[in-house]
Amino acid sequence: MIKTYRVGRIRWLDVQSPDEKELTFLQKKFKFHPLDIEDCHSTYQRPKVEIHDKYRFAVLQIPVCQRTCFRVNMTELDVFWSDKLIVTVHYGDVPSILDIIESLKIAKNRRKLGTINGKRLFFELSNDLVLKIYPMLAHYRGVIDSIDKEMFQPNSRKIVEDINAVRRDLILSQTNIRQLMPIFSQLEEFNKKAGDPIAEYWGEVLDKLNNLRDEFEDFQEIVEGLNSSLESLLNHRTSDIMKMLTIINVIV
Repeated sequence: MIKTYRVGRIRWLDVQSPDEKELTFLQKKFKFHPLDIEDCHSTYQRPKVEIHDKYRFAVLQIPVCQRTCFRVNMTELDVFWSDKLIVTVHYGDVPSILDIIESLKIAKNRRKLGTINGKRLFFELSNDLVLKIYPMLAHYRGVIDSIDKEMFQPNSRKIVEDINAVRRDLILSQTNIRQLMPIFSQLEEFNKKAGDPIAEYWGEVLDKLNNLRDEFEDFQEIVEGLNSSLESLLNHRTSDIMKMLTIINVIV
């Protein structure tokens, strides 16, 4: 399904769960490279950016925390952009797209939309997607504090399950953030060489990703420490149980 929006003088095409016909239409209408269109067919592409003469293409994989089960999943967003056009292709909902379009419409009295181009819209989109990762940090702080408080409780099985779930999500998030960083580093370097002031915007996104990476690494170290402590505690409990069983066996 293709929806078309107007943001100032820029046309924004949002393509959700596209079929073969819709992707073929995009290729023919906007002369997108066939390999870029091929990347849109898959939802498991590694994050990357391709710089063409007439447009840019990026594959973004964003970690999203599902509040219903507190599990992290990856959301892929494929983006084509040029000075007067931006095309987003995705499977499933990406709330950031409508959020940005609505916020720009509301802000039109404070901001001249005529000065916004496709690459600025891509920055707004990328920046919003990265900002939406930050609430996950508060969630993990709460989970880690809960694990720490329950460490010496009898129900060790639940604690083990919680630790393994958090470790899985942290590793997945860290891996994804490390894959995103080269994209904005490449865009920053390319635009610096071209003398384009948009370069500092990519640097801003890169700074946020650096901060997120450091936070997730800190959480990972804490979780690994808690896991080591729990293993020692369980070994000690097991040793005590074996001693008791040995005593009972001798008495019997």
